[in-house]
Amino acid sequence: MPEKKPTGPNADELAKNLKAALAQRRPRPWKAILAALALSTFALILFAVVLYPRRPPEPLQVLALDALATPDEVLHISARLMAPANDTSPRSLHKHKIVFHEPPAIFQGADKPREVSGSSDERGQALVDWETPKKAIAEFQATYIDLTARPARHTDHARIFVTPARTPILVVDTDDLLSADVVNEKAAAKLSEAAKDGWQIVYLAPAAAKPRAFSKARERLTQQPKLPRGPILGRFHAPTAETVEAARRELLQSIRTRFQGPIQALVNSAAAAQSSKEAGVNTILIGAADAPAGVLRVASWSDVPLRLDK
Repeated sequence: MPEKKPTGPNADELAKNLKAALAQRRPRPWKAILAALALSTFALILFAVVLYPRRPPEPLQVLALDALATPDEVLHISARLMAPANDTSPRSLHKHKIVFHEPPAIFQGADKPREVSGSSDERGQALVDWETPKKAIAEFQATYIDLTARPARHTDHARIFVTPARTPILVVDTDDLLSADVVNEKAAAKLSEAAKDGWQIVYLAPAAAKPRAFSKARERLTQQPKLPRGPILGRFHAPTAETVEAARRELLQSIRTRFQGPIQALVNSAAAAQSSKEAGVNTILIGAADAPAGVLRVASWSDVPLRLDK
């Protein structure tokens, strides 16, 4: 005979207790699986962070600076370190090695290019003694090497202009007069005429307070084929100057103390004219700005004296 199932309240209570006991004893592996998965994911992330090759930082960049010298003076050349354009974190510019050297020799058997090393100061500037070139215009290069970066080196070049101490110097304030992308034709013609007449042209760009801004200003000027060649001097040739006008005065005074020939400055603003006058330099203001006492004002480049008084 078939076995009768228990019925009634006791049977229902017994079934509930049995189900509860089975639920408590049944294993729940999904918790262990989730824990193992989380631990594995964390381990993989840690492995990737530690062992995955990171992109090396770009090296610090170097800005070589033009020099103007007489044949008999002790020549110093300099360069300035700067962070890459896309750098977001500050880096120390102090005590980095910068190698100054002549451009590589083209012909086999030529003498080994000259090479001198310098160390940067807190501002990132390095200054070294350099043998005065025999040529009127020579070139040097400055190289910074960082083996932890890619690329590992950055090189810039600059020029050295050597001219006798009694050479007439014509200083042009480029921030005022030659700031356009295309140089005024009359300005280029006037400066070329002055160069043919024996004047050494010197370009001043003291407004650029950052190395990269000065580099762009210099590049713009050197790409003007109609301008006569000359050194481009800026704020970093007067590193202690804190303002544009202080830099302009310091640069002009340096030229005035080293060159005994006539010195003229061409400017376009009253402030630049005043700084030039305070530096003891004969000044011509081109344009409509009010000229300080003792400064000659002319309306345009065409009105600049054809033969500057030597």
